[in-house]
Amino acid sequence: MRLAIARYSGERGYTPEEFVAVASSVAGTDLTPLLHTLLATTNEMDYTEALDWFGLKFADPGSADSKRAWALEPRPDATPSQQAHFCRSNRRRWRATPASPVARVAAAFAS
Repeated sequence: MRLAIARYSGERGYTPEEFVAVASSVAGTDLTPLLHTLLATTNEMDYTEALDWFGLKFADPGSADSKRAWALEPRPDATPSQQAHFCRSNRRRWRATPASPVARVAAAFAS
């Protein structure tokens, strides 16, 4: 946002295309397809890659209870690398138990 404001603030602002270009520049990859899916369609998002990075999964994806369907929990087969990504992003120790701080943080993502 700071880069977009620095480049395009003022009377004119920025176009959606300019915002995508700035976001892609900051991310180091073309975000056009992702942002199109998120903002211009009603398609379901695929969370697999993002959750895999942190060793997380949806607790009960088929549940009729939306809180349970969107709740996150640590994957029991998470690799040390996935655990490290999660711990670095949350400054927490990894514990794959439902009552653990990691599980509570994961659940907070879902709420």
